[in-house]
This record gives sequence, structure tokens and C-alpha cells, in this order.
Amino acid sequence: MFKKHQKFVLFHVLIILCLVCSCSFNIPKNSKVYIVGIGLNYNGVNRLEGTINDTAEFCTYYKYILDKKGIDNEVFYMLQMVDPKTNNDYTNYASEYAPSKSNLENLLNAFADGSSTHQKITKNDLLVIYYSGHGSEASSIEDPERGAMNLMSYPNQTEYEIYPHKELIEDLKKIEGTVVVISDSCFSGHLAGEVSDVSAEINNGSAYNDYGKKGSYSMNFGSLKSVSGIHVLAASQAADPSYEYSNANFNGEKHGVFTGYMLETMGLKHSDTVFGTVPFFNDQTSSKTHSPLEINLEVHGTVPSYDKIKGMRLTLNDILQNNKSFTIYNIIEQKVVRNNGPCDIILIW
Repeated sequence: MFKKHQKFVLFHVLIILCLVCSCSFNIPKNSKVYIVGIGLNYNGVNRLEGTINDTAEFCTYYKYILDKKGIDNEVFYMLQMVDPKTNNDYTNYASEYAPSKSNLENLLNAFADGSSTHQKITKNDLLVIYYSGHGSEASSIEDPERGAMNLMSYPNQTEYEIYPHKELIEDLKKIEGTVVVISDSCFSGHLAGEVSDVSAEINNGSAYNDYGKKGSYSMNFGSLKSVSGIHVLAASQAADPSYEYSNANFNGEKHGVFTGYMLETMGLKHSDTVFGTVPFFNDQTSSKTHSPLEINLEVHGTVPSYDKIKGMRLTLNDILQNNKSFTIYNIIEQKVVRNNGPCDIILIW
């Protein structure tokens, strides 16, 4: 028989366990996953090579898994694609899915309020935003434009449209569902800091770096508190660039180093096999995908068997644990961070 204080302790332990269990994102059967893939290799200076591969493979593969598991989903590709060999620009700039700031803001507002063409995202739904492109360096780590998305520039222009993290977060806060942002860009860890609202902690030196020391700019923002419902996984810390390269693991294909290994963690093997496409922009509505490209884009890789997909489960922490840091060219370290909330978020269930 328990004594009174033992019963008291047990009761509170059970309460705590209930709270811990309830904080994990238990996906209802009628949930829908919305995937927004933003990738630009730019038509001006500082062209990138792996961003289209990154976005196309992540979104197409994520949709492939959800389809096989019978989970309702819809994909919005927002791509600016210039062929690096021919210099042909395959972007339909008139499309509502061309990756301009106004188009992205309009899409997020439609998710928040509903529109004639897009459903409102409900509290039971999951929105996953993936970005691969340039992140603004800005003047200092506290600068609002630090790590900001560098969105579309129009032909014959070299200036990118900037979408600062503060504005992005304000737009995301309006959405009722759970939001996950995965960013493979330079200084992307700043986004986790913005979500955590840590500027005061940075300035007064009370924020902690990776080694438990206060006041360093090379800090792991993932140890700080999050805004409820918004979860960030960033390819690098706020003070550090992100890199792209090709190696044997990626079958010689150019990728952001973080995204290349994230895809492997998700079970995709890089190969010449075509397993999906990003559709020509007139062909998307029947398959619940949307794209501004004026070309069908083949997506390569070897996917897991149906039996493996059927039992697959993946969370943000699974990705983080397998991709905490990379050493590039044997000399440069790139560290992945996230804004650790009160619980882990399930991407695949």
C-alpha cells in the first residue's frame, strides 16, 4: 500500500507524463499535409547549382511517401530555374507560383484565411515549407535581414527580393495548423533565433552557445524556446554559411550538403533512376501539385520498398540526430540547428 506522499508523487508523475505525451503532434486520420518547396538558382550573379535538385527531390520524395501511406497532401513548387549549361530560363514569371515575395505572401495568407482557389489550413493540418537558396549575410547577427530568403529577381535584374525572417514568422503565426520550416541556406540558423525571439538574450550575453558558454555568436539557437506551432530545422548556424557540393554519396549530383544527407536519412538513395517529376505548369491540378516551370523536370533517386515505406516514421529530431554537423572538404564544419520546442514533430507517420 502506498503512503500518502507516494500517492501524491505518483499522481503528479502521471500528470507530467500525460502532458509530455499530449504535446507530441498526434496526426488525426483526416489531416492533410501541405508542402511548399521554394528553390532558386537565380538568373543573375552568385548562381547556385544544387537548389533545384534539393527542392525537387525533397518535395517529390516527401509526396511519394505520403501518397504510398495514403495521407492526403498537396505540393506547391515555387521554383526559379535557369539551366546552368544552356542559360535557358524555364520559369513562368506570370505564374502565381513563381517564387516572388508577393506570391509567397499571398499563398501563406490563403493558407491562413482560405481563398477561392486554396483551402484554409486547419488546426489538424501540417504545413511543411522547404527553402533552398541564398540567405542574406547582412551586417550583423542581430540584423533583421540576416539569413533572409533571397527570392526571385526578374530577367535582366540582379537584385533579389528579400523576405526577412521577422516578416515570415508574422505571416506563419496566422496559420492555424502546425508549421515546419526546413531551410538550406546560409545563416539559416537566424530563423530559429527569430522564432525564439532571442535578440535581447543575444545582446545582453545571456544566450548560450553549443558548449554552454554565454555570449558567443556561434551559438546553437535550437536550445532556446520556440513559438508554439512553428518548428524550424536550419542547415547552419546564424553566423555561418551553408555549402553545396557533389560527391559519390549524391551520385555526382549537386546538392546542399544538409539536404543531400537529409534525403538519405529519409531513405532516398541517390541514383540515375527516375522516380517522379516536377510537372509542367499546365499539368498540375489533377495530381494536387502546382509548379511555375515551363518544363517537366525529372527527379532521380531510388526509393525504399513499399513495405519499408508502410512502416516508416520520421521526426525532425531523427533528421537532426543523423545530420548534426558536416565537415566539408575536410576543413569546413557546418552545424545543423533547430528551435527545440516542448516536443518532437512528426513528418512521416
